[in-house]
Amino acid sequence: RGPGELHGNFKISSDGEPILLSDLNGQLVDHIQPIILEEDVSYGSLMDGQTEDRVLFNPASPDASNELGTPVANETDTLSFSREAGFYEFGFTLDISSEEGFETRYTLDSSEPTASSLQYVDGIEIIDLKDEQDVLALINTGFQWEPPHSPGEKATVVKVASFHQGVRRSAVATATYFISERLVQRYQGLPVIALSSDDDSLFSDNRGIYVPGDTYIETEARTTGNYQLKGRDWEREIHMEFFDDSHQKAFGHQVGARIHGKSSRKYPQKTLRLYAREEYGQSNFEYRFFEDTSIDEFKRILLRSPWTDFGRTMFRDVLCTELVKEMDMDIMAARMCIVFINGEYWGIHNIRERIDEHYLSQNHNVDPDSVNLISLSGEEEEGTAIDFKELLNYVQTSDLSQQEAYEEVLDELDMDNFIDYFIAQLYFANFDWPFVNIRYWKSQADEARWRWIFHDCDRCMLEHEFDHLDNFIQQTSLLETEPEWATILFNELLDNDGFRNEFVQRFIFHLSTTFQADRVLSKIDQLEDIYEPLMAEHNNRWNYPGSVNFWQASVDEMRAFVIRRPAVMTQQLLDYFGKRYSIYPNPVAQSRGFVNLDMEYTEGVDAAVQLFSTMGELVLDLDLGEFSSDEHPRIPIDKLNPGLYIVRIEYGVLLFYDKMIIE
Repeated sequence: RGPGELHGNFKISSDGEPILLSDLNGQLVDHIQPIILEEDVSYGSLMDGQTEDRVLFNPASPDASNELGTPVANETDTLSFSREAGFYEFGFTLDISSEEGFETRYTLDSSEPTASSLQYVDGIEIIDLKDEQDVLALINTGFQWEPPHSPGEKATVVKVASFHQGVRRSAVATATYFISERLVQRYQGLPVIALSSDDDSLFSDNRGIYVPGDTYIETEARTTGNYQLKGRDWEREIHMEFFDDSHQKAFGHQVGARIHGKSSRKYPQKTLRLYAREEYGQSNFEYRFFEDTSIDEFKRILLRSPWTDFGRTMFRDVLCTELVKEMDMDIMAARMCIVFINGEYWGIHNIRERIDEHYLSQNHNVDPDSVNLISLSGEEEEGTAIDFKELLNYVQTSDLSQQEAYEEVLDELDMDNFIDYFIAQLYFANFDWPFVNIRYWKSQADEARWRWIFHDCDRCMLEHEFDHLDNFIQQTSLLETEPEWATILFNELLDNDGFRNEFVQRFIFHLSTTFQADRVLSKIDQLEDIYEPLMAEHNNRWNYPGSVNFWQASVDEMRAFVIRRPAVMTQQLLDYFGKRYSIYPNPVAQSRGFVNLDMEYTEGVDAAVQLFSTMGELVLDLDLGEFSSDEHPRIPIDKLNPGLYIVRIEYGVLLFYDKMIIE
């Protein structure tokens, strides 16, 4: 509180929130029911000390007796619309109902109505706005921004409020209308999110969070601008309407909005982080956004821009997330949507969970106030990194080849999760990893173990020959820059034969199943079918990814990665860990009748053996199926002539060739 300033240590919502006054014993002394208040309007007793018949004061009389204020009758109004917000093939006249004695004021520019806004008299015409020119889309929103090729789609945002004696006496009612058969058809089966706020909050130079603004420095274009600023001071209250797959309005309420991300903040289309807060009217998003999870309450969600997809497929990160769902991994659920801001088309986004203490609480049923959430090599986002640093110190000072020491690590580290996390990052050839986009966590409860969270795979599946194993095992090209958690932890664990075998066997399994080419290609086809009809419109708005043809070529390049990567990854495993089988005895006497094939067992992976003569003739074709861990399959040779044979062994996606001599 400064001189001449009255300030409480709490906040109340402008749309009404109860206030309770109690004594030191907790006994209720006085209370005020929720009341809608405009700026510079107060509510209280007309006479000092009176607790009955409270009224509004316009203007208010701060630091003075209420008897000096101008009282206004404390009456409230409820508004109703003749048509629900949503999608319509044809325009119509919108009627608004309110009680007698109130003036109804409305806006069509997404700002909240004031006593001087347009007065509702006799219907509002809601029409197709296809011929309207862009306004917000012509505002420079960041690095590499270009104006749209042509005006984009529009929606009509109607905001209405009732007034009495110049004071607002109702909550602001908001409804967004999408008019035309083409919009109904184009967005069929997709959720649409309409965000609305006064333009000043998002796009003004002094306080707009979506623009370069007053804080932008041209010589530091990549690191300055309003959109780079963080914290509560750069959160703006906006209205959110969510229209489900059938285009019915599922909910609509006020939320807080911030720009989200790191380097992506500077790009024209940004990721928005949305907050549900009690002071905005709703303490949670009470909706099941994601079909694959039963969670129906969220504190925060992201509207993630696909701009950071370096391959420009628009769905690279979503694809990678979809592929690893069945692995032992914590992921950010995803759902594609279309976003409009203040009635203007804002392009394709993905609704995503936000990784924080609330995410951990909802997905793992842990206390959100008792978690350690760490990024990179020990940056504390929640809780403390002390336990993790102690773990790193232990693996550096212990001989993990000894089972007792290794089991100490197992007590602190969820090994299945750790191995699957590494396998996914290595298969995807993630260029950003492990430098950025790393989070791991554990509950502060007893016996909790560290787990890794898989997220942000925008630079994955780009180069099928990329060798991350070399960086970790040989510690060559990236020796000076790899975070210590990655190189130290992984390399020390490789000293243990049990870990080494488990890592390789799980990798073989996932190459044969999770990342089997036909499975991945099918997922790409599914996402391509969803995105393809929407690409021309998105590219028109953002000039990204450049053209529909360029987008299609990028998707095809990702297909090429999927086809080629398993063989490359298999060879890398062989180079660093050796072959996974032995044939004995070799040479073998024909009279013995068989040779043994000793292979490391991987659950769920089938094996087959073929023998060829030196002339290329197939002389034996043996399907071993899924043999058990204690079996040593036999290859019959009693009907083969002495000589040299080529052995072909298939083991999941692994393919081995060897020589065998029969004497």
